[in-house]
Amino acid sequence: GIFGNSIAYDDTSECAAGCFAANPGAVPDYVVVDWTKAPNTYIFTGKDKHGSEVDGLYIPVKKAYEMWSKGGEFMKDDHGNYTPIPSGTAKAGLYWEDEPGLIKSVALQGTGENAKIKVLVNKLKEGNAVVSYRVNDTVYWTWHVWITDDPTTNGSTYHLGFEKDKNGLPVTDWKWMDRNLGATSANFLGNDWHKSQGLQYQWGRKDPFPALAHKDGTMYEISGEVGNMRNVGAVYTTGSTSVLPVKYRGNLYPQDNTGFDTPNGNIRYSVQNPIHMIIPPLYVKKYNETVNNNEEDMFVQNSGNVWYHQRRTTWFSKQKYRNEFSTDASKNVAWDLWGDTRGGKISDLNYPALAEESKRYAMKSPYDPCPCNWRTPSYYDNIGSPNNDNNASPWGRIGGANDVDTFTSNPATSSTRFPGIKIYPGLGYDFTGVSGRNLGLIPINGNYEYYPNYVTINRVTTSGLVTPKIVYQDGSSDGALGSSTFSVGASGSGPWYGPRGLGYISDPGNVKETANNFGWYTMNSVSHDGNTHETAGIRCIKDPNNAYMPAVFETQFISTPNEEYSLATLKSWAKDPNSYVEYTNSSMAAASPADKDRVIDIPLRKAYAMYKLHLSTTEEYPQGSVKSSSVVWTTNTGLIQNMEIIDGTKEMAKLRVTLNENQYGNAVVAFHLGNSGQWANGKMQDPIIWSWHVWAPETIVGSLDYETETSANGGIVNVFNSAFVNPVRSIGAPLKTTFMDRDLGALMMFPEEAYAGGASYIYSFIPQISKSGGLHFQWGRKDPLPVFFNAGGHYDFGTAVGSQGSIYKNLNKYTIRMQNGAISNGVIPYSGAIDNTNYMTNYSKEFSTDYSSVFSSTDSKKDKIKKVLMYSINNPLYFLYQNPSTETNQFKKVRDWVSDENGQFTDRWGHGTEKSPFDPCPEGWRIPDAFYASMHSTLPPLSNFYSYWPLSHGSNPWYYNGYQASGTGQYGLAPSSVHHAKRDAYSPANKFYPGSRSAISNYPATRFGFVFNNSRYKIGSYPNSGIRGFQGGKDLTMTTADGPLRLRFNISGVWTASPTDVYSGTAIGLHFNIESSAEFNMQTGYPYYPQAAMSCRCAKIKYDGNGDEIGRYESTAIEVPKNATTKP
Repeated sequence: GIFGNSIAYDDTSECAAGCFAANPGAVPDYVVVDWTKAPNTYIFTGKDKHGSEVDGLYIPVKKAYEMWSKGGEFMKDDHGNYTPIPSGTAKAGLYWEDEPGLIKSVALQGTGENAKIKVLVNKLKEGNAVVSYRVNDTVYWTWHVWITDDPTTNGSTYHLGFEKDKNGLPVTDWKWMDRNLGATSANFLGNDWHKSQGLQYQWGRKDPFPALAHKDGTMYEISGEVGNMRNVGAVYTTGSTSVLPVKYRGNLYPQDNTGFDTPNGNIRYSVQNPIHMIIPPLYVKKYNETVNNNEEDMFVQNSGNVWYHQRRTTWFSKQKYRNEFSTDASKNVAWDLWGDTRGGKISDLNYPALAEESKRYAMKSPYDPCPCNWRTPSYYDNIGSPNNDNNASPWGRIGGANDVDTFTSNPATSSTRFPGIKIYPGLGYDFTGVSGRNLGLIPINGNYEYYPNYVTINRVTTSGLVTPKIVYQDGSSDGALGSSTFSVGASGSGPWYGPRGLGYISDPGNVKETANNFGWYTMNSVSHDGNTHETAGIRCIKDPNNAYMPAVFETQFISTPNEEYSLATLKSWAKDPNSYVEYTNSSMAAASPADKDRVIDIPLRKAYAMYKLHLSTTEEYPQGSVKSSSVVWTTNTGLIQNMEIIDGTKEMAKLRVTLNENQYGNAVVAFHLGNSGQWANGKMQDPIIWSWHVWAPETIVGSLDYETETSANGGIVNVFNSAFVNPVRSIGAPLKTTFMDRDLGALMMFPEEAYAGGASYIYSFIPQISKSGGLHFQWGRKDPLPVFFNAGGHYDFGTAVGSQGSIYKNLNKYTIRMQNGAISNGVIPYSGAIDNTNYMTNYSKEFSTDYSSVFSSTDSKKDKIKKVLMYSINNPLYFLYQNPSTETNQFKKVRDWVSDENGQFTDRWGHGTEKSPFDPCPEGWRIPDAFYASMHSTLPPLSNFYSYWPLSHGSNPWYYNGYQASGTGQYGLAPSSVHHAKRDAYSPANKFYPGSRSAISNYPATRFGFVFNNSRYKIGSYPNSGIRGFQGGKDLTMTTADGPLRLRFNISGVWTASPTDVYSGTAIGLHFNIESSAEFNMQTGYPYYPQAAMSCRCAKIKYDGNGDEIGRYESTAIEVPKNATTKP
């Protein structure tokens, strides 16, 4: 231009339009920008389009002003007038976020329509947020901020080939996003698979609705200006202000009405209440009864007791169409809120006069929910029957006129329409291998469904106005993707109306007998019969009209200030392990010489990274000039020979721990930072910054593999239809886990031979049994806690078992000691012995009385959690607990060490994703994870389902499918159910676990452990190590038996990384209970309170060719040994 860059030309007045070129050949730099077309969603990946690091973005509020002053007919009031945003107090806010702490801050910069909202993002997290612009505390617009890895680079390029832009030019750079709008994972397999469904949208609305439940069954809340909202199915509601608000169009109900029946009134209402889901009223008319339905939707029963839905309205209007001509459907004009090809007029590829214009994409709508440069896809006709327009669907078949896509659920017949498709039951469809029809990866995403519907209408007993509801469901069985197109009727059949889109079902539970079938699978891209209030996902396409959109709409990012270390570097440091295995017997055949040189160099960089990323509320590292170390506690004072800080940069500094030869045991060593470096009163005066577990076992740590469902054990349905990938009878997923042969911290594995024989034979294993117990861990904590009792609890039987009784009588328990002074002349001074009684008195801390004071009532939830985490890091030996209460409702009890609210910080050990920085396992190992988090959920009692089938089936690393009796649903043992363990010979009719207890038969005090060496269920041997704080409090699950001095653990458990479902505040673990007439009772999926301290059995991590961790279920990944991926 001739005047340089200036905001003067944002003016749209007549004077501004009269600007002219001052010099011959000069190009005018004035362009009137239509800000109503500015995006409603902003993508944040942590980088700008040039690849530079950024910390946030700016959102211009000018769109809000233009929408309310000239945003089109639906932004006028019911009198046909615009109502511009008034002057007054303006502010920006965090309307909601679906991940606590996702948004660091929201601030308004500037004034009036030239103001911008500054949004700073926590780049460590991914998720979704909505930010608001208010004037005088009234919302005038909101924007979706989508924080994820780049969704724009790897999407499918499949299209029909005839698409054109608004001026009729061919679209040459067609592209789909690689995921649904709002998803933080593109893949429904592997790490973060459960976050692949994306957000939900009512047709025509710009604002998203969170499902409030992930694909694996875990629930989450949104928080912000809306309060704290949880899924309607959440069983724990303390701390939640509401569920997702549902409002009824019009004024028919006593409350919760929008107050409008006009599109103008409801669309403006939706803009100002973006979290309110709006649904139409509903009437019911039973046969032979009279009902005045006020021209609203109605379920009608005919003389054959068959119901049909007389549907004619939308969430925003009582009118079926924008304009309706009952005598000629071709004259109908449909609603157009998302920029359809002909603006709601008839589009039809099969009618020559309309075909050309039907192929042209309209300009992006002001209500389109997709980000800048992207838009919602359109169909190329909005009238027709389902057998003539497969070629008119953006997901349709090239040349597919006069046909429909068919798909078979027959296990013996492969699809001819989609050769190369891969179907993952309950998870999604993979079209990437379909020649000429690569639609990408389509996850099952569920939707909000309107009730009553055809399934539940028979439960309505009276005619008249009923109160409908809308509920999110089916995240593992069906879903849909929406389009901008609204059908205007039918040619030759119907009558149809409503939004068009891609619908699909992948429902492995929709069967009566999985031995003969394995679910219901279908897809449909030609339907005309949707509705506007039930939701769908959105898969954006690259906007064909990008060339006509103003460059000013491109996102303006906030640059990252220079940092000492990049985020990627800090993340890599945070992956350093919290536990180190070292062998002290030089003659042992260890994996490598370095494993037994008795020197452990622990990088201190992890501590720095954890404070910057996870612990500090200000992202600051603690200050101090003196680095020092200590032995927090140890089971063997002869284990550690020396400790020293090898100082250097944050990247190079390390703590060197040297062990003595042929000494075994466990210790926790700590790094301190402060300005003292001195010991006083038996304590180091500077705080602990981080600590690590040093584990010196007597024997090599081995492993064993266990697979839940295979073709060999009858779990995977053997089918000729190659499209189906691992269809399992449990309707879960086949899981393979490589377990350690012992619990974390155990010096030896529990002897599997010690399950049968006389007293003297069993007692011969006592030295090994006493070293097999391992340590305790609270769910989500990295630091081990001592148990003080060896496996089983007690071995003191005097001479009752001969001379061996006196030999082994002192092997039942142990003590620990703590360093209590500076190392002098190579000697580490230690405290006196600390036993269980001392520990419970001095090192067990109750939440409300001892450490809730570390946070303030005004702190955010994320900051409260960070401060409690910091307390646990500073005090790694403390057992943190909450006292028992008189509360009888299990879902209202709070027994979590990290919060006084259930359901917080559920990914503390890395559920559904890679190993957590708080994981206590050594390098190359992690806490095993469940797949689905289902513990309390079941399938509904419908005739075509396994009635009340527990959804915990098939999703647990210890799942047992050996029970295979004939009959509907007689398969496997539900992890959430209690079953006996017995040592009987295997039979498919046996409804128990094949396992044995290790005990001395005539001494009931002995329950040393549990052995599983049956070929069908070889999951290893487990010591009976008890649980501390099982139901609250700080006691061990220990009872007396066979006399007051003989103690035993009656309950033991082993953790997974998975929380449970329904916001119950519990976590999944393996459960043993010896109080049974059988060998013992067990559950492979018990809902434990997170404060419980119990055993961990680590699982081996598998890596791909890039050295990345393979996800819990990722059948397409190829394992490569980690050292093979190491670069020189």
